[in-house]
Amino acid sequence: MLPYAIGDGKTHTLYVNNDDATSSIYPLHLPLTSRFEHLHTLRVERTLSVATRTLDDVVDHGPIDFLKLDIQGAELMALQGAERMLARTGVIHCEVEFAEIYKGQYLFPEVQLFLNARGFSLIDILVPHRYAYVTQSNVDSRDRLIWGDAVFFRETEDKDTLAVQAMIAGLVYSKASLSSHLIERAHQKY
Repeated sequence: MLPYAIGDGKTHTLYVNNDDATSSIYPLHLPLTSRFEHLHTLRVERTLSVATRTLDDVVDHGPIDFLKLDIQGAELMALQGAERMLARTGVIHCEVEFAEIYKGQYLFPEVQLFLNARGFSLIDILVPHRYAYVTQSNVDSRDRLIWGDAVFFRETEDKDTLAVQAMIAGLVYSKASLSSHLIERAHQKY
């Protein structure tokens, strides 16, 4: 754990919400959030100024086996500040939004395009979060996909990275055929 706010290296306003886990450097997009259960109860309680640092500035040199990002809409900003780090990262587990929870945030397609352009492939969307619309009848049918976790593996021929990816695929994500495929590719490199 490092005591830094990760972003683009600039100072931003942090919107502290009544549900602290939803606080972000982007304000809530109320025209969307007001329509869904749980999200409609979110409110900004206060703001504060926060200096951010880039991942390239805070992460030491050397291989990065696994990078997990969950920073409430600022994931692409953090990735843009990690160009050097991405070249040595094997797996990225990144929260992504499919609808604009935060005003001005980037959505899943932009994150995927950014990572694809840097040699990463989408492996899966995990824990998709669907919400029910707020209605007078209080029907709870979880009709709208709002966000989830996307998993990306870097395309590589490096045997050490392939071996690490194989372990992560099998042990973290229970993806047996992917793990086996990566192990076979790693063994071909020896």
